Parts: sequence; C-alpha cells; structure tokens
Amino acid sequence: MLRALLFWLATIAAGQMPMRGSPAFLRTSAVHEVSDSATDAVRHIYAAVQASIRSGALRRVDTTFQCDSESLEYEAHWYADSTGMIRRLDLGVGTGDHAEQLAFYYDSKQRLRFAYAQRGAVVGTQQEERIYYDGRRTQLARRVRWVHGPHYPFAPLEPVWDPTAWRKAACD
Repeated sequence: MLRALLFWLATIAAGQMPMRGSPAFLRTSAVHEVSDSATDAVRHIYAAVQASIRSGALRRVDTTFQCDSESLEYEAHWYADSTGMIRRLDLGVGTGDHAEQLAFYYDSKQRLRFAYAQRGAVVGTQQEERIYYDGRRTQLARRVRWVHGPHYPFAPLEPVWDPTAWRKAACD
C-alpha cells in the first residue's frame, strides 16, 4: 500500500498520471481492489444486519441516561438477536454545541465490523465518518466527509468493541 502511494505521488510530481490499462495503472489499482473486497465483506454484514432489523429478526431495546461526571446525555438503542447477541448499537450523544449519532455494526460473533458517525454543530458544520474493520479489530478503511459548514473540531470516532461491556459500564 505504501509502495503504491509513493508511486502515485511520484507520478503526480512528475506530471505523469498512469493511464487506464497501463502496467502502472494496473499495479496501483490492484491495491484498491484488495481493499474494496475487504470492505465489501463488511458491507455484506451491514446489509444482513439491516435486513434482519427490517424483517423483525432483531429486537430493539431503548434507553436514555446521563452520567453524573459528564455533561453528555446518551440515548442508546441496540438490536439483539434471539440469543441476546447485539448486532447493532446506536448512540445519540450531545453537548450544548454539537450532537452525534453513532452506529456500530457487529457480525454474528459480536465483533465490530463497521462504525458510522453523523455529526452536527451549532456553527452549521455537518460531518460523516465511516470506519471498516476486519474480524481482528484491524481498521481496513476510514472515510471522513465534511458535508457542510466550517470545520468543527470533532473527535475521531472511538470504537465500541464489546457492546455488552459498554452497556454495563457506560458511566464507569
């Protein structure tokens, strides 16, 4: 991956972008194909969780709470299967100047595979962040998109590796 990035930077600096079909293009685009196949597997898990929610196979549980030591108020929803395994955890958090909607998607072994954040600030900023993970907690890709407004200093999305532990210790 680093080799491909350095190659692209060198060709841009030299004013020579590789043409589609050229050996240089094929070498660098192959890196993207590997990454795309890995994120495609995560997208499949995302789609399966969404389909299970729509079909009613996952049960929704709601709660709202505020920790004594924080100014943040949490709104949490999770979707669990018939065995109680959480497949999606949604969190809404906010302060006086911004709000965030977070969604964490888990595979059938309750391993975090995808995290999504949608954020907004009173100054008009809107941002989206997507993080793809493999089954070993390795980040495959991270994409941040500024949708609108000035750049508000949002903190990076922190993964919730174990939603059951998070639920039990949210205010500890």
